[in-house]
Amino acid sequence: MPHAWRMTSTTRNDSGNGACEVVFVEAIDILQHGTPGWYTTYTLGWWSLLFLLVLRGGLLLREALR
Repeated sequence: MPHAWRMTSTTRNDSGNGACEVVFVEAIDILQHGTPGWYTTYTLGWWSLLFLLVLRGGLLLREALR
């Protein structure tokens, strides 16, 4: 993986190009998901879509074999 050099600021009260602070992170731990309801809704939506596609394919196959 190629490395890219990033310029960073040494103070927090400057502005302009290069004024952002760059942080190098080696690891991160997720302590708690922020929106568990949305994760559940998203997962159920994908499983429902898959189920409906399989069901529709089965119905098309049944009609083709009649």
